[in-house]
Amino acid sequence: MKNVELTLGANILTIKVDLTKEFGPSSSGKTIIIASTEGNVGIPGAEDKKIYKEFTPERATLAIVKSKEVIAWIKIEFAK
Repeated sequence: MKNVELTLGANILTIKVDLTKEFGPSSSGKTIIIASTEGNVGIPGAEDKKIYKEFTPERATLAIVKSKEVIAWIKIEFAK
């Protein structure tokens, strides 16, 4: 993972991303990547669930997946 820290406590998933870091343009070149799970990653303490997404300075859209079924979509818009 690049610049992503996942922690699980009391059934609450916390995702930490340093918004000041940059890792260059996305594959399309339309956005700058500030963090990435670099593929499906198991959630610590809930390994049957996975998370995947890249983060840009404007937004993040995350998918939480269990047994190939999306169980949650999370959309985050960052304030400017």
